[in-house]
Amino acid sequence: MGTECKHCHGTNTKKNGKSDGIQRYICDDSCRTFSIRDERFSEASKQKVLQMYLNNVGIRKTALLTGVSRQTVLTWVKRKGQWVAKNRKIMESDMSTEPDIIELDEIYTQIKKNR
Repeated sequence: MGTECKHCHGTNTKKNGKSDGIQRYICDDSCRTFSIRDERFSEASKQKVLQMYLNNVGIRKTALLTGVSRQTVLTWVKRKGQWVAKNRKIMESDMSTEPDIIELDEIYTQIKKNR
């Protein structure tokens, strides 16, 4: 009996060397390898990034201030958006008859006219 497999959740695993100092395991059931790593960023830092995004802080500025890469910021925002879309029906049933509020930013563009 070993560590639980990340892929099939079986416990028929054994040690399979190290990679960058991190113990690797192999699952005899799924024939796949995996390692157990701690989360790089805490849930609090993820929430801070999402809060900054919702408060119109740019992706680059958010990445700079939090020490998270721009791609990671975008990934977290996309995942949260997918979660909201998936759970929208549940959220709508909890809300009574309140109207939806949509906030839009206005963009003004000046076009040079040729005379």
